[in-house]
Amino acid sequence: MANAIDQVLDLIGNMTVLELSELKTKFEDKFGVTAAAPMMAMPMAARAAAPPPPRSRRRRSSPSC
Repeated sequence: MANAIDQVLDLIGNMTVLELSELKTKFEDKFGVTAAAPMMAMPMAARAAAPPPPRSRRRRSSPSC
């Protein structure tokens, strides 16, 4: 089994980006899966789009030199 895995890794390691893209597409079609980003990334995007919290109006004192 390990030998087969090593062979697959060697094949993948020698593929071009175009070949890897085609492999991904065929893998998705054959096994009915998708390589889409997980939905957990969505809350982070919503947080980034939200306005920042209000800033404090208190002035900070400058250190004396």
